[in-house]
Amino acid sequence: MSVANQPTHNAKDPISGVPGGTTYLVHEICDNNDKVIGYEIIPLKVVESSADDQLSYNLNGAPGSIDPTAGKTGSEVIVTSEVPDWEGHEFLGWSTSEDSAFADYTAGDHYTLTAGDDILFAIWKAKTPQYTIEKSVANEGSGEGGTFKTGETINYKITVTNTGGVAYLDPIILGDSLVDLGGPGVTVESNLSGAADFSNATLQGLLVGETVTVSYSYTVKATDNDITNAVTANGEKKAEVTTEVEDAPALTAVKKLVNEGTGDSGMSSNPLRYQQSAESGTASQRAWYPG
Repeated sequence: MSVANQPTHNAKDPISGVPGGTTYLVHEICDNNDKVIGYEIIPLKVVESSADDQLSYNLNGAPGSIDPTAGKTGSEVIVTSEVPDWEGHEFLGWSTSEDSAFADYTAGDHYTLTAGDDILFAIWKAKTPQYTIEKSVANEGSGEGGTFKTGETINYKITVTNTGGVAYLDPIILGDSLVDLGGPGVTVESNLSGAADFSNATLQGLLVGETVTVSYSYTVKATDNDITNAVTANGEKKAEVTTEVEDAPALTAVKKLVNEGTGDSGMSSNPLRYQQSAESGTASQRAWYPG
């Protein structure tokens, strides 16, 4: 049966048509014995069907989930702007292959839906544990331009920072060319935990975002020239700092005659006695010996 030359359908048949047109549903009316006793014709306006396809997202090992992007087969959809998170990993983007090392799609890209399963896999790069070390002088000496004099104290700071975005679990053994960092007088502070795990000059790893400061001092000796002081980590030189030491005053030798002879003009056959001084500032050393 047809109505006005339009296609008609049984109630059990799928209904389709040209979007914007009209089709008709013929509904059979039956008695208790399933005998058709009449028909009901129902006009239907044909509209474009709802989404019948979707783009799914596989987080490829990461926790959580992202809702699929709906669309129609053959149409373009926009790749999600949601960014998954996985501790210790950097998200690179999306790929149609779960084993790819590179991303084929990123947020906002266009993807054409196919008749099959459309799945994008998250692509990850594991973050590498790493750290940096810096060394600095935290004070100035009393000499010209902040130089240090003999007997003055230089306050050093070593700053160790986790820059890898993942916990650094291996121990870091610190060394200094002037000071035993495992000895007394060394203080250690963490920006996260207050007191870092540090003993026997060994830092027991770094948390994500952690910075540890190791502070200690050194007293300038008379024999020191400019001090180039290096810090090592696990035996490798990582940083150094040079501190200027003010030169000590030069020694001046002074020789004086301390006795005279009894002859003319002080001449004598007896040995002459001299005093020699090595003077530096107000300090002096004296030695007596015959001329």
